[in-house]
Amino acid sequence: MPERPRTLLLGGATAVGGALLALTVSAPALAASTATCRTALTGTLDTRDPTTLQDRPVATVRLSGARSATGVRVTVTRRGRTLATGRAAGTVRTGTAPVELRLRGTPARGPVRIVVRGRVAGCGTVRGTASWRLSAPSLPVRATLRATTVVAGRSVVRVQLRPVAGRRSRGVRVALLNAAGKRVASANVPGTLSGPTEVALQAAGTLPSGAYRVTASGRAGGSATMRATAAVVLSAASTDPSAASATPSRQRAVVDWSGGKPTGRDVAGFVLPGIGHGEILCRPDAQGLRVYPTDLRRETSLLNWTYKDWGATADTREKALREALATTGTGRDFSEGLNKFTPPEKTSTGEFVALLTDRGTIAGPGDAALAAPVGVRVTWVWDFTSTGSARCHAEAEVVAQTAGSTGIASAQVVWRGDAAAAGRDVAGTDIPGVGRLTVVCQAGPAGIRNITLATGAGGTVTTRQASEDVAVPQTAGPIIAELPNNGQVQIEAAGVRILVSSRWKVNDPDPGQNRCSVAAQAVVG
Repeated sequence: MPERPRTLLLGGATAVGGALLALTVSAPALAASTATCRTALTGTLDTRDPTTLQDRPVATVRLSGARSATGVRVTVTRRGRTLATGRAAGTVRTGTAPVELRLRGTPARGPVRIVVRGRVAGCGTVRGTASWRLSAPSLPVRATLRATTVVAGRSVVRVQLRPVAGRRSRGVRVALLNAAGKRVASANVPGTLSGPTEVALQAAGTLPSGAYRVTASGRAGGSATMRATAAVVLSAASTDPSAASATPSRQRAVVDWSGGKPTGRDVAGFVLPGIGHGEILCRPDAQGLRVYPTDLRRETSLLNWTYKDWGATADTREKALREALATTGTGRDFSEGLNKFTPPEKTSTGEFVALLTDRGTIAGPGDAALAAPVGVRVTWVWDFTSTGSARCHAEAEVVAQTAGSTGIASAQVVWRGDAAAAGRDVAGTDIPGVGRLTVVCQAGPAGIRNITLATGAGGTVTTRQASEDVAVPQTAGPIIAELPNNGQVQIEAAGVRILVSSRWKVNDPDPGQNRCSVAAQAVVG
């Protein structure tokens, strides 16, 4: 796990941890005292592990003795060359603010130099430099607990592994250690670990609740054996029968901690059958939903309707449609934040209603076979007002149609370019005990674009676009709803809930730029 960083005082000619810190303050003349300005801005990297820095390149800036600082920038150099740069979002207020860094190279063991610069109220422009030493890198593999269960009297602990920055590791062995450091379960990963992978750690008996460590050892490149360690907590929150299966159709992932102690409880994983893996993360410095697709040659979308509440008035509540996307140039993962602000609001409650969909080969006309859409609902509540009593509870409910699953059905239409629409513009599925669901998304401005549920009963159709949701009851079937060009549709009828993500464009002057991506998931019961 990352070492707790030491605070570097960016003051004038002051030695901290063996590092000599230099300060320059430009005109105008200081309104605050020299001593106050000397200690106004401090900054650190969040880790000394090069692998952790590559996985999550973040610095922390602290402002004290002043009300605000603007234009705060962090630069990390190595041997005179820039390794990473970043800028604080907006105005930094008294306290700490994370600064996301953009790496320009691969971090490695050895010294680096950190430069923090910003305009501090009453001080002018403050610039400080400090030395920072990165340690030996850990194995470029990160482990996340998905769930635990008991099968035939033996605990099964499912752990998700993912490579850092796409780096490959071989000969990977995973072990689960109890609080005394004793190995209670282990497993080998065959071949080369090059993408999201899940391992099942089966103990000899039933494991008690408590703190454990997951260690992964192996080789990356031509290196000697390397290791990585993650803290996990086995508790009622991590217990889920889905741990008995590698590709479950229904899962529940829970983050739950209090008393200012998130370690080992701040992240929970889940499987996205046919698409990859996901995580929910909630701790004072990071809150979000993160998706790791397995096949980066395919476009993956998370169309999400979110409701957030961080106060007691209408101005502190938000409804919005958002989309996170994996496509050309977007990287190896994508995320959607639970927070509204950076740094995050002190208190928050909220909900995500999302559909994760496979849109086939990037820039392709539309694939014959698509992974079934995955429904993801996330709820959360946190209070970070006091460090010692900070708490967070976040849950993800994940539903997917898999081999042998019951009560889940789906239909998808995907085409790119008017010439590819014919034969790909209609899809349907039977929902046992309810009726047939049909999706139509035709090319051309006059084309039909709707969803129909062939049932005699009525229901309610809710359409979500931008920041508005409109619910319209239909007293009798069939239920027919128009598809928005950028939005969600939810249909609630007798015994079934249908969630639809809809993105289409049909009026581009270049017919090859038109497209339609519609996915529907029906869940019975």
